[in-house]
Amino acid sequence: MASDLIACDRDRQGFLGQPGTTPGERPCSEQTALAIDTAVRAIVDAAFATAVGVLQTTRDFLERSARLLLDKETLDEHELAALGRPASPVAVASA
Repeated sequence: MASDLIACDRDRQGFLGQPGTTPGERPCSEQTALAIDTAVRAIVDAAFATAVGVLQTTRDFLERSARLLLDKETLDEHELAALGRPASPVAVASA
């Protein structure tokens, strides 16, 4: 998917001979830029969904930990273990 998006012109000289493009000029076509934007959006959306899933799955453990931390400010290994293990997070979907 994202490996198909390498059609940008990286070898051009830009402003003052620096690598890149001149201001206002794109290093790739509008179509390629749109494909890149779409691929990046899909990656970000998948990562966000995974993060939300992990938080929802482990919410009870996180809330119990937060309440205990509000009372004690610090937890040692034994106090944390006494809370039990958090639920297994959701499986990470491959992109």
